[in-house]
Amino acid sequence: MFPHLVMPDEDPFHFISDSCCRLNKFNVPHYMILAENNRVCLVPEDDISICPPKLINNLEIGRFFCKFEGTHYVPNERLRKAYPNDTALIPKILSNQ
Repeated sequence: MFPHLVMPDEDPFHFISDSCCRLNKFNVPHYMILAENNRVCLVPEDDISICPPKLINNLEIGRFFCKFEGTHYVPNERLRKAYPNDTALIPKILSNQ
């Protein structure tokens, strides 16, 4: 799916959370997380938390976002159309931090 993404040498599936399989049967949403050095992670919603913003070195960033604002990545037009409710919540989320 992402041929240029780096897979870990030691275990190609260690980036997928151990709880992924356990929670999947309960239909918990999972999210693709773009990480440093072109890594991608599949993470259950319950394992996601807010962390300090930072610029990420990942070739896939441009597929979903148009720029980094210092506090968040700005979704590109395609992502805004696909997830209008998420985009609308960005100002509210930022004001609560």
